[in-house]
Amino acid sequence: MALAVEQFATSLSLGVLAKATLLKKRVRFTLNALIVYRFDTYLPVPVWTPR
Repeated sequence: MALAVEQFATSLSLGVLAKATLLKKRVRFTLNALIVYRFDTYLPVPVWTPR
């Protein structure tokens, strides 16, 4: 089993990950969405109460 893991590790290069532009876009979008969500949790929302 270690042999298969070693082969996978040697075949994986950072150059391949650098070319994954779609993956980068998706990761950036997800991180930005999380940042906006966390920021919005601190904003007070006015509460409407019926009279």
